[in-house]
Amino acid sequence: MTYRTLIGTTVAALFRSATARWGLTSTITLSRCALALLLAPAFLDGQAQAASDKGLRLQFSAQPQPVTVTLSGTVRDKGSGNPIANALVRAHLLIWKNAGPELFEKCPRQETFTSATGEYQIVFVTPLTTVGPRQGQDGLCVYVSADGYETQPQYARRDVTAANSAFPKFDFALNPGKKIHGIVVSPTGQPVSGAVVRVQNSFNGDWNFFGALGQTITGQDGSFQL
Repeated sequence: MTYRTLIGTTVAALFRSATARWGLTSTITLSRCALALLLAPAFLDGQAQAASDKGLRLQFSAQPQPVTVTLSGTVRDKGSGNPIANALVRAHLLIWKNAGPELFEKCPRQETFTSATGEYQIVFVTPLTTVGPRQGQDGLCVYVSADGYETQPQYARRDVTAANSAFPKFDFALNPGKKIHGIVVSPTGQPVSGAVVRVQNSFNGDWNFFGALGQTITGQDGSFQL
């Protein structure tokens, strides 16, 4: 039983080591001797000969643990320094383990409104990228808008990791903005309600996807205002 315990301890150590190194799925091959010591006591009585000479192939899977990512700050008028109440604060996490055609669709996203004192807080609970060439490089983007003000996006200045998951004092100072308004119509001239209208640029794919520069939905008469 002593050998059985020692081998079991060794396998447990291998499991922890492989999990830490690869994070997702790995394979360990055990010799016939290890098989005889790890399985039921009957194998210790000489029945291990039935084991394959190729050994036991042990497969396991370990999913990345969710990480709590928090951000908070204050939204103010840039000129006066006064807090802006009821400003819309939206945020998304760029998780590189989801890289591919659906990268943006799989991005965790949250939104909230500022309090009477202009303060806000957003919390994400999500797995991060822990393996591969982009491990430790996940990103955070926050964008704020308020009636009469510009829409302002900001990227976090450091990557999001399990060790760097708190982003306090993520503050914004907004300038007055200019309103954009219009009507969306169909090819036959009929107003289109429920259409998504976004302000876009030519170099920030995630800003364009999430409407970080401004986004709204047309009303029943097809009209919109940003």
